[in-house]
Amino acid sequence: MVPLAVLLGFRRIAHGSTWVEVAAGGVLVIAGGYQFTRWKQACLRACRTPLTFLATHDFGTGLPGTFRAGASHGLYCLGCCWALMAVLLVVGLMNLTWMAAVAVIFLAEKNSRHSVAITRVVGTAVVLLGVAVLVHPSLLQSLSPMPDVPSPMSGM
Repeated sequence: MVPLAVLLGFRRIAHGSTWVEVAAGGVLVIAGGYQFTRWKQACLRACRTPLTFLATHDFGTGLPGTFRAGASHGLYCLGCCWALMAVLLVVGLMNLTWMAAVAVIFLAEKNSRHSVAITRVVGTAVVLLGVAVLVHPSLLQSLSPMPDVPSPMSGM
């Protein structure tokens, strides 16, 4: 509920501003470009095989070791997925179609033998989408149509 409230509040503040569409296009270009980096590939390798990751690192024992293992692997997973999560923020945080598409991409990246190719195809598509949004900012509204939601105070 908190992300939805923030999204709705941001849309109300930014209504009619062109800088939001330009920023959204920039986020898409950066997110797509990240798909081609060595960091993405390194994080994807660690995220793809968590058991191997845990077996090849010494985190210590007990609760501190468990915390270090979880935090370390969690950072790799964050490094693997943050860019496509940023895409969700741009195209519609609560849009089930986009959430399902990104979930399928994550599944394919982590489980397919062709994950490098999938990552590059997705990166190219996201960069092209970002450029399209930069050229035609109105495209952003058609990507994630969100009805105007009245505020709780409007009924008073």
